[in-house]
Amino acid sequence: MPEAIVIDHLRAVNINACSGAHIIGFPGPATLSGFVHALERTHFRPQGRRHTGTIVVSHDFSLNLGRAKHPVTDPAAVAQGKMTASILDEKQANATASLVILLASQPGEDDPAEIGAAMAEDLAAVLPGTRFAGGSIVSRPVVRWMTADTRLDLVTRALSALRGRVGQVLADRGELLGPTDEGDARDPLDRLLDALAAFPVVSEDETGARRRVGHARRENGWIVPVNVGLRLIEEPKRRDGVRHLDDGAVPRHAFAEDALSLAEWRSLRSILRRLREGELEERIVWSPLRRKGRCFLAEGRVPA
Repeated sequence: MPEAIVIDHLRAVNINACSGAHIIGFPGPATLSGFVHALERTHFRPQGRRHTGTIVVSHDFSLNLGRAKHPVTDPAAVAQGKMTASILDEKQANATASLVILLASQPGEDDPAEIGAAMAEDLAAVLPGTRFAGGSIVSRPVVRWMTADTRLDLVTRALSALRGRVGQVLADRGELLGPTDEGDARDPLDRLLDALAAFPVVSEDETGARRRVGHARRENGWIVPVNVGLRLIEEPKRRDGVRHLDDGAVPRHAFAEDALSLAEWRSLRSILRRLREGELEERIVWSPLRRKGRCFLAEGRVPA
């Protein structure tokens, strides 16, 4: 039977709002996959569990003013012309989020409920103070273990159990980066920028005069850019000075760049309604990072 660990309303402060070199906002699927992978190593694998996917729910997000990385900027010195402003500011944020971590267990266990309850209790105790997306968790979130007959029922139960049932669920919209027709010569980066670009909306009055009334995007919904993984710049190779794995093996190392995609924030209540009606098509379950050609990607899937 499928299982899930539900981390309800995790509050983190001073998290890194920069997802790679191009995005400032809520931590992307690649960042969150790293956080869940760390939990998998310390809490899930020792209990015979394997992480199969994560649902991300944002309840609150606010950017901080940030601080200069280097050189340290003195505002008074900058105002007097004695010092130039820092070239790079560290963008930080505070966030409240919930995570539904889907797990696969070993068949034939005597009492999976007892194991699951112990995992939830341990996590609730260690999460306060744990590093999260470059910041720290400052709350003691409610952590629950759940199971159901099907994955769809499990996801419905887990999201329904979130406090207040208010928030935004991150859904994969990577299909917007594909060509619109056979004659579409744009590359994926151009399609990403076009999906995010705002264009003026013009209306005509009764005299035929045209005036701008606002701006809109080509795509409906709250579309955002997200960092979904890494793309290799070179083939992995063994290098000196690389940290060894837990089993003592020397890993291969490669230089890589960010892999960007598009996602959409969808209302938690609308997702729950579509789940109960059996009409959910949104890809809200983000996979662990997996290699796909020259990329390591977290991809969204429908919770079937």
